[in-house]
Amino acid sequence: MKSDLHPFFLPSTSGGLYALHLPHSGPTLRGTLLWLQPFAEEANCARRHIVAAAHECQAQGFASLLVDPFGTGESAGDLGEASWEVWRSNVIEAADWLRKRQAKLQAAPLWLVGVRAGALLAASVVAEVLPAGIVGWQPVAAGRSVLDSFLRMKLASEWAVAESANAAEILGRLREQLNTGGAVDVAGYTLSANLAHAIEAQVLSWDKGKCGRAACLEFRSRPDGEAERGHSPAIERLCESWREQGMRIASAVAESPQFWTLYEAPLTPGLGEKTLGLIRLISS
Repeated sequence: MKSDLHPFFLPSTSGGLYALHLPHSGPTLRGTLLWLQPFAEEANCARRHIVAAAHECQAQGFASLLVDPFGTGESAGDLGEASWEVWRSNVIEAADWLRKRQAKLQAAPLWLVGVRAGALLAASVVAEVLPAGIVGWQPVAAGRSVLDSFLRMKLASEWAVAESANAAEILGRLREQLNTGGAVDVAGYTLSANLAHAIEAQVLSWDKGKCGRAACLEFRSRPDGEAERGHSPAIERLCESWREQGMRIASAVAESPQFWTLYEAPLTPGLGEKTLGLIRLISS
């Protein structure tokens, strides 16, 4: 049987980018999904869940492409050499590859699905990619949160060395190192000051005239016996800001652990269907 998951290296101006392509199943191509992964260790935890969802979308006639940006995963380069502009270029080139490939079959809308920090990257390429819409999986609204979460990974090792150290002191020292132009090493990742500052400057917003559809899928676990949970205040604020801009929006809650923080978290069935359900809502 022919595999329905095709790994390859996508050519780019920054070198080969490791990618997974899932062509659509069935006679009709209903759409294409370009998945943008979280940052650093969150990507390693989330990848299985993204691929599982992409397989569900594949069965519904949607093709998917997942790409490791330059300096991440199996792609060319090291994280210490990466920049936000290079990552933007990687996404633009990946979208172009996906559109050209699918155009040989039939025209179909391209959607950006940003997971956590991937939503910020999606927002930053709207003007160039002109997607049909953006779907955020637990999207991060500001890059500062991404940088803070990354730097906090350093805390455990720092505390092991100096139990008297506190979180504020450690984070302050790391930020000072970045502010003076130095790189920081965290959990095996070398983050340059240039990339750190670029990440911190990102906000989840874009020109509505270039893309007027947005959706959000939030992940919340529900203890036994607890009533179904709605959106968190942070996601409520994000959706309200999109609504105030006049965007066509939709949102949903998935009962699931925060898998981007957990190794080998059990897969949650139906995430692909929930994603497509949101796309249908903002497409109608």
